[in-house]
Amino acid sequence: MPAGPWMVYDHVRENFDTVELPLSKCVLKCALFTGGSNAHDLSLKKFSQLTNQLAGKNGYERGGLHLNAVWNTTPDGLKTLDSDNPVWTADGGSLVARSAVIYADWIGTPHNWPICVSKLDEKGEDIEVPDQGTMAVVMNEKGIFSVRLIEREI
Repeated sequence: MPAGPWMVYDHVRENFDTVELPLSKCVLKCALFTGGSNAHDLSLKKFSQLTNQLAGKNGYERGGLHLNAVWNTTPDGLKTLDSDNPVWTADGGSLVARSAVIYADWIGTPHNWPICVSKLDEKGEDIEVPDQGTMAVVMNEKGIFSVRLIEREI
């Protein structure tokens, strides 16, 4: 299923010039959340603040899936985050999720940052994947999001 628009968390949007370099040096992951989650509160700064991630069962592992993510830069300075499409297979029961969050996983530290969040259904409804069914979060072919840094005079 195509992911809806990705909403970038405030701390990433407001501090991209200082966040960009560390993001290129960590693992990016995609995790799934239920309808009761606060994942769409863009003021959150730590992955640990997000509530109601799917339980680690029925084919879902807490923490989500590793993304093969890349930053593409055009000659005019537009930076675009892009990745593969994470795919889950329900196993032993159904998977029910409403949102996906891409986050920076600093392995072995508590400093994991949520980067962006998307509703899995354009109406904001739950998506249910039956046992042995698969669900792919399909990224936009033009990338997840783009930014252009502007030089500031001090």
